[in-house]
Amino acid sequence: LILLAHKAVAHVKVEGTGAIVMVDPKKDPEPEPKKDPEPKKDPEPKKDPPKIAANIEAKDVTHKVFTYKANEAPLKHPAWAPDGKSFFVLGRSGKLERINAETGEVDKTHDFNRTFAQDVRLDITAEGLILTSPDDRQIWIIDPENLGTVKKKLTVGDVSRTAVGFDSKFGMIAIRGKVQTLRTIELDGTLGNPFPFKLQAFNMRQSPDGKFLFFGDSGRILRYKFDGQNIQFEEASPSVVTGASFLHMSPDGEYVCFAGGVLAPPPTYGERGMYVYAAGDLKKPVATLTKIDPGRAVGIDTKGGWIYANETKKPLVIFGTNGARKGDFPLPVEPTQITEYIVSPLGSAFLIRTNTTVVHVKIAVQGPPIGVAAN
Repeated sequence: LILLAHKAVAHVKVEGTGAIVMVDPKKDPEPEPKKDPEPKKDPEPKKDPPKIAANIEAKDVTHKVFTYKANEAPLKHPAWAPDGKSFFVLGRSGKLERINAETGEVDKTHDFNRTFAQDVRLDITAEGLILTSPDDRQIWIIDPENLGTVKKKLTVGDVSRTAVGFDSKFGMIAIRGKVQTLRTIELDGTLGNPFPFKLQAFNMRQSPDGKFLFFGDSGRILRYKFDGQNIQFEEASPSVVTGASFLHMSPDGEYVCFAGGVLAPPPTYGERGMYVYAAGDLKKPVATLTKIDPGRAVGIDTKGGWIYANETKKPLVIFGTNGARKGDFPLPVEPTQITEYIVSPLGSAFLIRTNTTVVHVKIAVQGPPIGVAAN
């Protein structure tokens, strides 16, 4: 059988009976092959909201101690990895470690084979670990995944303090001299011109997004707007503490507290105590830590729902986020050596550094949000 070709000739199809049928693809399209129906997926099980505890007991507070020799003393301060699953410790002997928070095992280590001075400080940003070394007049940016890789060494002058937010591309450094100056720094290595600044810079902090700088001076907290080049004063709290004082910020940058000797409360404040403020409103506190023998350290755990503090004879006092005192808890730490509770970004855990130890503390129950009392 011969079929003559023609421009309009349809396709030829052979039926199962052997008959030849002319098929016009425009009028008689091939049927779509049948597809097996997709299996139905079970809906994601709904997660129960976390149970909010009104109180906390001794069994809810556990800890693990990492002990160092005197020549290996941990420097200020251990720094949490962003995922909260590990933390970094720099020792005076030059050893940098990344420690698994769950197992306590050292995941990574590097020895710089040198001694660091006591005033070296470790911080972390999205760009890497930030090591500030006043003796070297330098800031190092270290790869957190490869601790032996120093991505940059920036010579910045007689630096005494660095403030840089985790998500910020720029920060601020304080420079020592006859007149204290501040100097902006971009983490690509660009340095701004120094400018004189009268406030104490020891307590300088930068918000995680980099948009604000906070200072503690003369018992007050002061907030400045920061655009990477210029700073502009915005607001100050009343003077609420005296003596050696330390400014603390929650990991999310939403809350601040100035810890030190407690002054009489301002006229509109009510109870006497240490005050926790929303970072965007320094006029009136959101929580007051009452009945506290002045300590130097406060940890504001917004995700965990607790506030941690020390007293002269007690290493850990836990408050609800409305300021209610929940109790004091023993730890193998000299209270006077505690200057900071380094709260995990995941919440419900924090680090304490002393002269020869790093203590990892975990809290098993969750408290209410800031300013709220649990039922």
